[in-house]
Amino acid sequence: RTRVGLFIEELVECCRDKTIVAVCHGGVVEAAFDHIFNIGPWRRCEIWNHNTGVSHFEYVEIPRRETWRLHFHNRVDHLAAVE
Repeated sequence: RTRVGLFIEELVECCRDKTIVAVCHGGVVEAAFDHIFNIGPWRRCEIWNHNTGVSHFEYVEIPRRETWRLHFHNRVDHLAAVE
């Protein structure tokens, strides 16, 4: 979780106003949720991830405040045509 949090902070610093696509394991997605939503060590809920599920986070810079937006999580629309 710590490494994922540090990586997210590095991306925020170096890649503002850019679109970043990360392909990763579900555990990394869970760690990203923990960091972005400041969960702390005692998680009260689990994040379920479908294989190839797509999540969209957006960092919005507002003076004196960090704001993350979750547009969607675990979307699998792209699998509809797969049998």
